[in-house]
Amino acid sequence: YAADEEDDPFSEETWKKANPNYGVSVKKEYMEQMATKAQNEPSFLNTFKQLHLNIWTGSSTVFIAPQVWNECNLGQRTLEEFKGKDCIMGLDLASRSDITALHVTFREAGIYTTFGYYFVPEGRLGKRANKQLFYQWIEDGVVIATPGNTTDYGFVEKKIKEISNGHNVLEIAYDNWNATQVSVNLENEGFNMVEIRQGFLTLSPYTKDFEKIVIEK
Repeated sequence: YAADEEDDPFSEETWKKANPNYGVSVKKEYMEQMATKAQNEPSFLNTFKQLHLNIWTGSSTVFIAPQVWNECNLGQRTLEEFKGKDCIMGLDLASRSDITALHVTFREAGIYTTFGYYFVPEGRLGKRANKQLFYQWIEDGVVIATPGNTTDYGFVEKKIKEISNGHNVLEIAYDNWNATQVSVNLENEGFNMVEIRQGFLTLSPYTKDFEKIVIEK
């Protein structure tokens, strides 16, 4: 017994279809409670489908549904609009051949606005399976290509300093992997560097907070 992918997971008819003992050992009140949780917490939807509707799902079927994320979009903003404002940066220095990410986030009246900068080594673009996408992103200004076969972290430091010239950077939260020299350089420049280790204990509470503010749009 199982629901089909095209079935409405929140319909009582679907619950009956997947649960032959519906109304006996599987109570309607319980299914309503679980369905409400799945509607309010996008990350629980896969669990609801697996455990209560017997639908096979994969981890690739998202933590936050695209439509939920898109509902948070209040329109395009520019960094210039936040000149002189407080911000927090998040920095993830990937291996020198992968994508390094820098995000600058502002919060005003409970609204979060974030700007992303992504760095890739120009010399390795031709070896990527999705290279045409990267060339388009670079042309659109979404991705920054640094010369050579490895990402030049000097470009990342330069971008951070450039942004800090017009904005008040309260702290730079960074993944410590591969970041020793960069963090020392930025500390010497006067930035408040906050190490964020990767792992369940350190990231889980903030991931839940992030999910909450996305759900609240």
